Amino acid sequence: MKQFVKAISTLFIISNLLIFTISCDDGGGSSGGSYIPVADVTLNSKALNIPIGSTEQIVAIVTPHDAFIQELEWSSNDESIATVSVDGYVTGVSLGIAIITVTTKDGGFTARSAVNVIEAPLSDAQLVSNDTTSLAISFANGDSETNVTQNISLPTSGTNGSTISWQSDNLSVIQNNGIVIRPAFLSGNTTVTLTATITKGIESDTKEFTLT
Repeated sequence: MKQFVKAISTLFIISNLLIFTISCDDGGGSSGGSYIPVADVTLNSKALNIPIGSTEQIVAIVTPHDAFIQELEWSSNDESIATVSVDGYVTGVSLGIAIITVTTKDGGFTARSAVNVIEAPLSDAQLVSNDTTSLAISFANGDSETNVTQNISLPTSGTNGSTISWQSDNLSVIQNNGIVIRPAFLSGNTTVTLTATITKGIESDTKEFTLT
């Protein structure tokens, strides 16, 4: 009877050990076949132009798409030109070219993109301001602002793409298109103010010219 009880106890212990061993085997990540290693990484853009102060995202594609470890590390070889965030957002800092590199945590695979940081485009307000500053009236040979005797040339567009319209405060002497109608000889000189309106998009400015 004692031997029978001892045999039952031994069998019970062995059964528990088997159950414990099976449970441990089933719980292991790699032994269960769930681990898929990274094979490569690529970027959606190998070269990119970014204006100073602007930010754009570079997207990394890990192969295979269901790789177990998807973590990436981003870096810039020159952060004085361009910086990159932990999720691939690149910001232009100054003119030049910086190399952005992404590295997979699993396997150390890398991909690179050359980022060319360029001048930021001017706003419409800045373009209007530039065209306003450079705006000038062209006079016939021998004429000037203080001595207008012939038709004048009024620009209708600026060098930065603005449109220019003109308004005369005395249409009987100078019309809005620059046609000059000289007053009678005995009436003396006449002063006329021409107002230019420079417009681009929703931005506009004015500039006055006083002619005699």
